[in-house]
Amino acid sequence: MIIESGRKGLSGASKGDQLIWKEMNEDWSKFSIEIEKTISRLIQRNPTIIDDPFADGIDDISIEKDFTGEEKTVVTKARVGQRSFRSAVLSAYNNQCCMSGLSVQKLLVASHIVPWKDDPKIRLHPRNGLPLSMIHDKAFDLGIITVTNDLKILVSKKYHSKDDGFFKSSLLKFDGESLTLPNKFSPKPEFLERHRDEIFESKVA
Repeated sequence: MIIESGRKGLSGASKGDQLIWKEMNEDWSKFSIEIEKTISRLIQRNPTIIDDPFADGIDDISIEKDFTGEEKTVVTKARVGQRSFRSAVLSAYNNQCCMSGLSVQKLLVASHIVPWKDDPKIRLHPRNGLPLSMIHDKAFDLGIITVTNDLKILVSKKYHSKDDGFFKSSLLKFDGESLTLPNKFSPKPEFLERHRDEIFESKVA
């Protein structure tokens, strides 16, 4: 993509930099996991390093059936590599929701276009992500909204007649509007097509 745009990319980079870039592009998941391991080792060696307070990492929370009184044992599964995925996706859009422009990071989610559970090979690919506010992330996950290949927002026609002021102002008003364009990692059209085909509520009930 960089070369096609006329830029020279890594022409002045060292061989080490070029190897890292090659590895990163060939296997995003492996590269992201290695970054996570490195960060964890650094934190273990120096506990004063502040962990990222905005990193997503909880995939599922379940509570054991056997518990007594007020104490419960909570079991969590962490999404390894999610921190790097979030960082890459948010930075590509200047740390703003690509639909609403919201810039409060605590309210932003690195949303997967093709869901995490559906395709392990692209889970951590930054072109499978969109930075969304929590409400837009939920609407996207549920198929209430989607995105076209030319990065236009679509709101399911099932909800166009909904007499709900908040829905109209927070979601429906974006129907037909363009996403904020990223400075890198533009969403892959095939990922967007899968979201429209498999998740989007395109049929009117």
